[in-house]
Amino acid sequence: MLLCSTLFPAAGLLAATVLGTTGVLVFAAQRRTEPPVQPVAAAGRGALRAGGLRVLVLVFAATGVVFGSMEVSTIAYADSLGQKPLAGGLLALVAAGSCVSGLVLGTVRSRAGAAGRLLAGVAAMAGLLLLPLAAGLAGAGLAVLGAALFVAGSGTAPTMVAGMTMVQEVLPARQLNEGMGVAVAGILVGISTGAALGGAVAQHTAPGTGFLVPAGAAAVALLAALAGRRRLLGRPEAPDAPVAPVTPPVSAPAA
Repeated sequence: MLLCSTLFPAAGLLAATVLGTTGVLVFAAQRRTEPPVQPVAAAGRGALRAGGLRVLVLVFAATGVVFGSMEVSTIAYADSLGQKPLAGGLLALVAAGSCVSGLVLGTVRSRAGAAGRLLAGVAAMAGLLLLPLAAGLAGAGLAVLGAALFVAGSGTAPTMVAGMTMVQEVLPARQLNEGMGVAVAGILVGISTGAALGGAVAQHTAPGTGFLVPAGAAAVALLAALAGRRRLLGRPEAPDAPVAPVTPPVSAPAA
């Protein structure tokens, strides 16, 4: 937002392209930590046949709505106060809160399983997203909103980390690529949907009302996780057994 508003409109897109491309190349070069190649297994059920993954896709899609609508609602609120260039800094506070919670989460050993951590993360995200909504509706100003966004952002990293861990637990190893692809697709669909919903609400309602969308989406994610808890605790599908070659019968020689 700062680049687009101070330089030229495409500056932010160009910066994102350079940073994204650089990050992908650096990541792809890390061969030492690359997972080993798995042998090709016989075709089995699609990843979405697993009930646990379907629940996770719903949670990820709702979380994507949180991301997309939060961005649009924050920009619209800052614009309504005549401080649109500061919207980028406010969104950075959301990311900073997520980063801090992710670092703290990495240093804590939890006895709860991934499903329990996911439920706790989604519940925290749903509760904390009420803070920006309250700040926006109360007209508390950008400083208070920034603090609320920082705290609210701390609920996203635990949710995403536990969710991606659950993808690995509900699927066999041979379907991880497919499962991760489906999960990320759910997030991206949610982001685009959230941007559209958040933009429509922010454009036609009073300033701050747009934060209803991320708060509502987080509540939907929590309900989906609670409703599908049993499926999340289910065992992954067993690997397909190799098919033994069929040996044709040998005819006895004629007498």
